[in-house]
Amino acid sequence: MDKLRSLEYFKSMPSDPEFEIYNAIEKTDHPCHEMIILDLQAIPGPELNEYCDQYHVDFYIGRQKDKDLARRTWFLKHEIRTQIAMLRKELLIESQNNSHQSDPELSGVEFDDKGLVDIQNFTPYNGVGLMRGETVFNICPSTNASNSSYWLSDLIFKQSFQNNRKFKVRLDPLIKVNKEMYQPMFFKMWVYGTKLDWNRLKTLKSTEHGQWLAGPLSDLTIEFTDFTWTPSETEIHFTCEELPKDDFLFVRGSRYFHAIFDKASGAIKHCDGAIRFYTPSELEYRKKFHVKNAEVRKIGKRIKIFQIDELIDQVLFMQLATNFLVWNEDAIAYFN
Repeated sequence: MDKLRSLEYFKSMPSDPEFEIYNAIEKTDHPCHEMIILDLQAIPGPELNEYCDQYHVDFYIGRQKDKDLARRTWFLKHEIRTQIAMLRKELLIESQNNSHQSDPELSGVEFDDKGLVDIQNFTPYNGVGLMRGETVFNICPSTNASNSSYWLSDLIFKQSFQNNRKFKVRLDPLIKVNKEMYQPMFFKMWVYGTKLDWNRLKTLKSTEHGQWLAGPLSDLTIEFTDFTWTPSETEIHFTCEELPKDDFLFVRGSRYFHAIFDKASGAIKHCDGAIRFYTPSELEYRKKFHVKNAEVRKIGKRIKIFQIDELIDQVLFMQLATNFLVWNEDAIAYFN
């Protein structure tokens, strides 16, 4: 479908279009009403029928009177999410540095060479908002889902603003709103990690690795996840990459998680999470190897989402891993 007329309105909203779209349809004085109606009318019939068949939409809208409007609304919500994800991916790939660097609200804020910014430059606002002056930003999502970094953000906020941890984060290139307009959704979900056998890891002599094919409870965009523990004399590197299915490459990249375990102290001395965007040919090549093969870690375009370079305990490491890899049930089970 062509670019939506309503995309400009929805792209900077800090919450999913799920609820606002109904307000825009029903209220004639809504600022996006006319654009939404035009977008609904412009949906091609074949695309609409294909989508509704694929996602069994008619089953869910069985009791609604205006079934054509209901079908078109379901399709439009999907298309808004898709086009927002595509736009965010395009902005992230175009700018290795952060696209907000030129914003006057961020004058005096230093970005590192990866486009990350010290979270202490902001004030926490209304859940997971980062406020500076009168403007609120968000941490960048890690997948095509707008709330994929929600639980990670919540954890980083608590560690940064309550425990004074020195996290650096990437700002979402799309979210920049006045504090009066910042109304995010709030979510509750148990995502946590407990201790692995750290004593055994301390004595690890050779690389230990594994792979999980995405189970039925994981996000449907995931194909498989590789992980490896690579020891050296004084430390162990943990590397994990969750690869997307080919059909979703246009809206998301892989999720790449890395940490360094210090054998002497038993603590984690570095931890970061990133997105890696692949072209179709790069993804095809990547899937022929395991993440333990260092040469395949160089392909694609890597965009860091967060980083911390100070000693953290094993429990916080687990929490960062499971919150960053939210909806990856195999990874969550591994850390529990």
